[in-house]
Amino acid sequence: MTDLIFQLYVISSFWMVVTILFVQLVHYPLFQLVDIYALKAFSLDHQRRISWMVVPAMICEFLSLFYLMISLKTVLFYLSFAVLVLIWLITFTVQVPIHQKLITRPSKELTLVLVNSNWYRTFLWCLKGILLIVYYGI
Repeated sequence: MTDLIFQLYVISSFWMVVTILFVQLVHYPLFQLVDIYALKAFSLDHQRRISWMVVPAMICEFLSLFYLMISLKTVLFYLSFAVLVLIWLITFTVQVPIHQKLITRPSKELTLVLVNSNWYRTFLWCLKGILLIVYYGI
């Protein structure tokens, strides 16, 4: 059972690493190229399309890591869980509100804030991936 949960954790973690890198380096910068009058619709469409990709992976990552942390009690899983909690805090206190503002009050300035503030999550998810690679030699 633990092997399966670990595999789910690895897959969901690297899914999120690849997704956050794509979003940070390719997709979020495109927000700045969208006409201000189309920014609300673009933002709504982004949320609708990205949610089905990231919500299941984030939940899987969280639940599998929580299980591994509780059952295996290794430093890697405690550290990774702390990093993931920080990612979730940034997601729901910084990124989600910015996305909501892009819908209610779209502006080019907010698109820059979106890109710049997302670097924290990008760094943290990459750190989690590096921890897995170093610790387990994946």
